[in-house]
Amino acid sequence: MKGANLSEETVTAASHLDSVVSTLLRNFSAGSSDFFKVLVKVFQPALLSEEHRHLQYFHMIVPALCLAWIDASLQAKDAMLKKTSRTGGAREMYFTDDGFPMGVAYCLAILKQVCMYLFDIFSIMNIFYSQFEWLIPSYSLI
Repeated sequence: MKGANLSEETVTAASHLDSVVSTLLRNFSAGSSDFFKVLVKVFQPALLSEEHRHLQYFHMIVPALCLAWIDASLQAKDAMLKKTSRTGGAREMYFTDDGFPMGVAYCLAILKQVCMYLFDIFSIMNIFYSQFEWLIPSYSLI
């Protein structure tokens, strides 16, 4: 670059650009393209700090969040069905929403609350049985 007669600022900017590009190539190359792990690594230090200590019990609200999500999903599916039947046409529509499960998995991973221990806690609290009992009447409406 010395022979190009560039200013000192340009050479410094080019050096920074080279550094950023090499970091991006290293972090997002074919072998390390697990963006979920990258995001966990970025946000984990902040959310595990003392300032966010209340999140250590996040796993306790997951069952209630699941029930609310299931209820909202059923309502959305019902509204979609009503909308398509009102138009008079026999249009096929598919309802999908995987954002909630992915978000919960992400939050549990960031907060280091993903383990078999969590399954034991949910079993002790009878979460699976109570949710199954709650879903039976709703399932018949589908």
